[in-house]
Amino acid sequence: MSRFSLALVLLCITATCGQAGEERSVLVGDAARTYLAHNLEKGAAAPRPLIVALHGYRREGDAVRSEHGLVEVYWRGLDTRATEEGWGVVYPYAVNGQWNLFRDKPLSAWDGASSPDDIAFLRALVARYVDAGVVDANRVYLTGFSDGAIMSYRALCAGLDMFAAAAPISGTMTQTDHDDCAPSAFVPLMSVFGTDDTTLPFDGWLFTHDREISVAEVFELWRREMACKRQKSFRLHQADKNARSRVRAVSWTGCRVDNALKLYRVEGGGHQTPSRTPFSKDYMKRFGERNADIETAQVVMNFFRRFRKE
Repeated sequence: MSRFSLALVLLCITATCGQAGEERSVLVGDAARTYLAHNLEKGAAAPRPLIVALHGYRREGDAVRSEHGLVEVYWRGLDTRATEEGWGVVYPYAVNGQWNLFRDKPLSAWDGASSPDDIAFLRALVARYVDAGVVDANRVYLTGFSDGAIMSYRALCAGLDMFAAAAPISGTMTQTDHDDCAPSAFVPLMSVFGTDDTTLPFDGWLFTHDREISVAEVFELWRREMACKRQKSFRLHQADKNARSRVRAVSWTGCRVDNALKLYRVEGGGHQTPSRTPFSKDYMKRFGERNADIETAQVVMNFFRRFRKE
């Protein structure tokens, strides 16, 4: 079974899916691009922080058959915490469910057609809310799961400089993006990744068009660019003594920005976001162990809260 036929994976795997927020669109060139907006009503006392959350891969047929597919691209746990803290979240939707990960080398969803400009889409989406005074331009953050994580790295390396920090989950960078990565600044970075992930392996993956590099290579790039000097790690408390997985928190110190580089290495974990929310055994069977030592949405919010653009 191919990696893509296996990976019917969505960012909302932390909980049961269902529509949240309001479906909206923004014009990018001649195309109207759709997204869900959560907690972004006008009239707030002050501009609020914004999280841009990118969904995982969707098979083309499933994406086309569903109405926009937006019902399946949000993350309930993140919505809950954003509401509690007064943050906004947007969930952009990829054309036919697949992000443009390889620049001018389209995936099957666009064979014979021009590739969508997902970088322009993210730029226009953030600008809409910043220009309207709804979002604080210094507190915009980026996260993504699986292919959404790969797209997050592509956005960071392509020069989208509106983000104060990023948290790609269960996905790394293409070799091309690694070699050509040239942001105006390397932003604080956090990731959560299972060592037994068989969909996008911890040690890297060969695509038809490119290579996905290993987690170690990603963090070495960020460590070098952020001038980090030391590394430390420790295992977190194990929530379920019968679980086969454990979370090791790895952080780098002596960096240009304090506490700006962190990895939650889920030892024995699969292609999952750790959470205490119950999840189906069938999904665990297909995508590996789901750890309960951390609540991923919470650690993402905790990380983002520490940083703002100056």
